[in-house]
Amino acid sequence: MKVYCRTGLLFFCLLVLSWRRVFAVKLLLAGLMFSSTILAADYSGTYTGDYQGSSGKVENTLVLKMKGSTLTGTLKNQYGVLPIQKGAVDGQDFFFVVVVKDEGEDFRMVYRGHIFQDEIQFRVEAGERQIDLVVKKQ
Repeated sequence: MKVYCRTGLLFFCLLVLSWRRVFAVKLLLAGLMFSSTILAADYSGTYTGDYQGSSGKVENTLVLKMKGSTLTGTLKNQYGVLPIQKGAVDGQDFFFVVVVKDEGEDFRMVYRGHIFQDEIQFRVEAGERQIDLVVKKQ
């Protein structure tokens, strides 16, 4: 782009061109920052935590895989390695179901959680019991 300036206005023309470049760079950076907040964060990874059950401490290892708003993976605890079912992520909120075979019957556990930086705080509905579980990213 050619800009024609008279000799007396050269300084002013350079100032305007510099201002436009600075504005363009700021606009580009703001756009990049905005687009990164719109794109969903990927919470895939391994998380560990425990809670106090009726028979003692229960250690849990979650391996999460996130694709879009779908959540898959496994939960490992005293019942074995269990697949996550009906997993979903909405912003920073998590939801999934784990089915445990206990004495030949299916026992459904519903996990609802919210992520805070590198930890997820879950409320687990296990039959009539409700368990609070916090897992941290490894």
